[in-house]
Amino acid sequence: MHLSRLLLVPGLALALVVQAEAAPIDLPIKTWVKRRLPLAGQGPCPYGCKHMRLAVNPVNGRIYFEGGDYSTIDFYDSGRNETYSYSIQDDTWRLEYPYCGPAGQYQPMHPDEVGWAFDTQRNIFWMVPGYTGAPGGGCPANGATQVRFEIFTFDPVAKTWTWPHRTSIAANGWGNRFAQYDPVSDTIIQVLYNGGPGIGIYHIATDTWEFKWFSGGGDMSEGYSSMDLAQRKIYVVDGFSKKLWRYDMDAKTFAIIADTPPLANETQVRTAWDSANRVLYLVDYVLGVDASLARMHIYHPDTGAWEAFPLTLSEDGGPVYGNHMVYDAAQNALVLLGGDINPARPYFYLFRYGGGSGPADSLAPSAPTNLRPR
Repeated sequence: MHLSRLLLVPGLALALVVQAEAAPIDLPIKTWVKRRLPLAGQGPCPYGCKHMRLAVNPVNGRIYFEGGDYSTIDFYDSGRNETYSYSIQDDTWRLEYPYCGPAGQYQPMHPDEVGWAFDTQRNIFWMVPGYTGAPGGGCPANGATQVRFEIFTFDPVAKTWTWPHRTSIAANGWGNRFAQYDPVSDTIIQVLYNGGPGIGIYHIATDTWEFKWFSGGGDMSEGYSSMDLAQRKIYVVDGFSKKLWRYDMDAKTFAIIADTPPLANETQVRTAWDSANRVLYLVDYVLGVDASLARMHIYHPDTGAWEAFPLTLSEDGGPVYGNHMVYDAAQNALVLLGGDINPARPYFYLFRYGGGSGPADSLAPSAPTNLRPR
């Protein structure tokens, strides 16, 4: 049995098929809920973290965590090689790929600040650097071959990396460090910087890049981008000038649409698009700063207004904070985690803004072709 949600894109009517067992869990509205961070060796960010990338796999409903920096019980802290996943529904962590891959395979070298997006046509993740770390880290010489600054794909069913030898722009200094996959145009879209803001559009089928450059903005390439697929828009924040920008994926225009509330961050500003409630989350928290100074604002595109929301846990009054976030459309829940973790508060957090009636934020995944027979 399946549940379907209709995604309306101009000229298209497509359904997102979600497994019935992944129906949203019960969460209170506009209330933060804490969950325990994984222990060292069982998941990412056991003691604190930065620069990870999070993306939802709509086929199995799990959130995949790639790269970034965090301490654990082994290997380098910077540019972690392993891939973990998490399920909001059953609160489980799972190792999807080890820090040191097996012999005969390729894996990306120390992904740190990279693009990480799920491709709903091919049912794979794209890892598009971005910054990847230097050689080293303690893996055996006879293990997987680690490759730096190259585009990779990850198959969540086979749990393997593939180096497809695609055209990478990672070493050109533009700092392209986040990514969105557009299933309508079958492209990967990144915010760049080259003396001014720009958009890099990677056409998967032809292995070619298209660039659009704009004036009037600072370096937004290290911040989160957030995609409203139904309305064909991508949001990004310029933390230097405190402006919210919006990219039109069809017109290929990029423009300021609003001032932001006061921000502590200038770079790496975190946002997430809530497709059910049609709002944009902005969480402001600087690594190493008192967590009580963290704050969240919610932008309403229909009115152009910002709504302030407290980052406080109702059950104990303690602070809610984090420097990584992702919205899970099937669970209608925002995930917030990371930063400097107080040992007395080893938590991450879930948040549901409302019941929501907006369309899902992903197209229907294609039928898998690599399932094992029973």
